[in-house]
Amino acid sequence: MLEKDTHDHVDDTSSETDNLTRLKQLLDEWKMYYLERDEKENGHVFELPLRTENEHHFRLRILLGKDQNICTIRIFFSFYVRKEDRYLMASRVAQINSDIHGTPILQDPGFFLFDPGDGELSFGNTFLIGSPMNVSVFTTMFVYLIQRAETVHDVLLTLCEDGFSQEDIDAFLEAALHYENEEKPDERMFS
Repeated sequence: MLEKDTHDHVDDTSSETDNLTRLKQLLDEWKMYYLERDEKENGHVFELPLRTENEHHFRLRILLGKDQNICTIRIFFSFYVRKEDRYLMASRVAQINSDIHGTPILQDPGFFLFDPGDGELSFGNTFLIGSPMNVSVFTTMFVYLIQRAETVHDVLLTLCEDGFSQEDIDAFLEAALHYENEEKPDERMFS
């Protein structure tokens, strides 16, 4: 019985190693330069630069989860949001994500992320790759996310370089004032 338990454990480990090995082989096959590190709590991380045919530059982060069954791909844009535009950009990104996932016709397997602390923008998704890894699923998602990031690259770059219009600023301030003037909850409920 002990021998069988040990054998089962070895099979589980080799299955996990297979996904990691397959991912490395796939990136090598695509001739992609990457740095890798093992994050004991999160899984295995690959960082790689990417330049598209349209000369857009991105930084990619691929996280193969601890169980090596779930993968996260994030594509980071090479520009940052100016400090004075970060509140508006956070609002715009929240609206874009809401539109993408709230409208059935626009269902998009991805989401925009924005870090208001440093102004970093990214686009990504988390998905199941299976065990053993379904290379087709990974490849499809990888290509799709890059194409989607490239589609919005120039619009976001222009917004980051030129800032928001006065109309955008006024609409944001009006929404903020409306929120601030909303009826406050009965304080007796919280005492």
